[in-house]
Amino acid sequence: MTLGELAVPPATVELPTPSFAERYQLGAELAQGGLAIIRAAHDVVLDRRVAVKQLRDRDPGLTARFLREARLTSRLIHPGIVPIYDLGLDAE
Repeated sequence: MTLGELAVPPATVELPTPSFAERYQLGAELAQGGLAIIRAAHDVVLDRRVAVKQLRDRDPGLTARFLREARLTSRLIHPGIVPIYDLGLDAE
């Protein structure tokens, strides 16, 4: 493999933008709390194991709280805090 083969592709290359169901293959439930359920999953775009946190209910107030918490947590870097790599709402 040459250095050229390892180079990052130009910004003009379009990456796929799969839906939640296309990107994540959900597995077993790992944990649950009052706000959400955490499941094991496989990210098919990056080919890696991940955990997905899903809201239990689609209450607008809880959704706003969930999004705010995720955005704040994504800014933190600490060995005791799970990093956040993606955030979004699916159709369900």
